Amino acid sequence: MLASIKYPQNRSIELPNLIPQEGAEEIHEAIKHLNEAHSLFAQDRYREAVQRCRQAKEALLGEQKQRSVWSEKFLTPIIGVGKAKMINDGILALNLIGQKASHSSINLSEPPEEIDRDVASYVIGSMTLILDYIGRKLR
Repeated sequence: MLASIKYPQNRSIELPNLIPQEGAEEIHEAIKHLNEAHSLFAQDRYREAVQRCRQAKEALLGEQKQRSVWSEKFLTPIIGVGKAKMINDGILALNLIGQKASHSSINLSEPPEEIDRDVASYVIGSMTLILDYIGRKLR
């Protein structure tokens, strides 16, 4: 009924509170960085928040790895090759904006990438859901 009068329709999702559990040290480190990202986001420090998400990715996959040995080792035996690849690819996809948040443009004639509230919300929310999924599957 509200839609018929053009009332805005919104959906809200609740992001889980990530709590480290027994297991891989990489997850503990990633959660630590992500929790810092949430704090920075609350202070309107969006670029720094996205940088912390990049550090969370690096805690799981390593700084230079394009392919995750970690996901193959820990996730594949539990959730299978396809889902482990999905998680790995999701983390790597978020890395593009994380790199842009962490490094200014090499070409000085290009303006730096804008990291606004919406971008930071997307990156933090996505990384939170990925780490929550990993945690639930490793329990």
